[in-house]
Amino acid sequence: MGLIGAGVACAFGVSLLAGGARASDTFLYTAVPASNNPAATPGATLQYLLFLQETVSGGTTSLLSSAKEDGLFGAGVSLTPTVSTAASTIASIAGDATDFSNQTPPGTTGNGIALGNGGYGLTESVPFAPLPANGVLEGNAGGSTVSSPNTPSNDVFLGIATITVGAGTTTFKVGELNNQGGNTVSFHTNYDLDTGPSPTGADAYTPIGATVTSFTISTPEPASLGLLGLGAAAALYRRRRKA
Repeated sequence: MGLIGAGVACAFGVSLLAGGARASDTFLYTAVPASNNPAATPGATLQYLLFLQETVSGGTTSLLSSAKEDGLFGAGVSLTPTVSTAASTIASIAGDATDFSNQTPPGTTGNGIALGNGGYGLTESVPFAPLPANGVLEGNAGGSTVSSPNTPSNDVFLGIATITVGAGTTTFKVGELNNQGGNTVSFHTNYDLDTGPSPTGADAYTPIGATVTSFTISTPEPASLGLLGLGAAAALYRRRRKA
């Protein structure tokens, strides 16, 4: 696996009532490494699968289920390094053109919408006409095998980001693309899962808002590799002298 370190920059709390857990429905974006990734070494190419993940509790029915909204009408997601001089860089980001036939055209460099700090975003939707009977439901595979042992449950697959690994440590944030007009919305009612407002009652949910997830790719700096090599050589020399 190419993932050296991964962290999720958010936490979920469960409030307890006298009758049990409070019903809730929460959304966030996440990225997981593809199962066929090589080791994270400088120059290697890694792929990360991008998802919209839904977490329900307290007996809540999923907002994206066929019983309610019948999946997503469209989605927007961004992937951005936390610093502008990142060691590892985004080579491209591609949406799920099988399930979302309307895709944003490629940007001037790479694929997708060019953002600040070397980040990229994508927007996609089902066709406007003729409108399908339902949107993109959770558990879709983008016309191929979405393969990763870390694939979240209750998820909608959105696309794949390709990252070129550099020497050093880079943290990437996965979040909304709402400020670029790429809102993620449900199929029937077009509920905005990025910013809301959430309805009251059975369809109530917590929008993504400023919540982001993150993952980190880390490789030794060239200077560190040199020190490791010197240390190993010194240890070998000492062993030979003792022998």
